[in-house]
Amino acid sequence: MVLLFALLSVARFTGNKSILNFSGYEGIICGSFAFYKAAVLILNEKIRKFVLPL
Repeated sequence: MVLLFALLSVARFTGNKSILNFSGYEGIICGSFAFYKAAVLILNEKIRKFVLPL
């Protein structure tokens, strides 16, 4: 997450479009991991059994 914000800051200060595109892909990856973690926490709590690894 820190890497994402650092890349976004560098891209905005320098105006480099390729860094901005790379930070967009980094944001998609961070969002996917966050969604997976939330799903794991909800499913493991709801079923009260180890369903997915965290």
